[in-house]
Amino acid sequence: MLREVGLVVIGSGLGGGVRHIIGLWLPQRTPADWPWATLLVNLIGSFLIGWLAVWLTQHAQAEWRWLLISGFLGGFTTYSAYSLQVLHLLQCGETSRAIAYLGTTLVLALIAVWAGALLGRQYFA
Repeated sequence: MLREVGLVVIGSGLGGGVRHIIGLWLPQRTPADWPWATLLVNLIGSFLIGWLAVWLTQHAQAEWRWLLISGFLGGFTTYSAYSLQVLHLLQCGETSRAIAYLGTTLVLALIAVWAGALLGRQYFA
């Protein structure tokens, strides 16, 4: 159990670090009126969890699932930040933008996880 927790902690730290780097880098390159970094991170994370769930189940030991899915992707994706940003938009009176962001992230994240799983099944099944 200690090994499992250790791998999740290491993965979470790495995933959170990568998310933070994207959060610093992307806003300097995109319009400031939309939370682009959080959207991008959640889409990448959704795609990767779909792909890795297929690949790791068939090609790797459980330790890799702990490190990459529970750890890295758990630390990398930002649904708590996503929720806070939606709340912030609502509190600023940006109701239509909040609803658009809420729906856009949900739909695109579902498409990303589906695409990742589809790709994983195509190449690793």
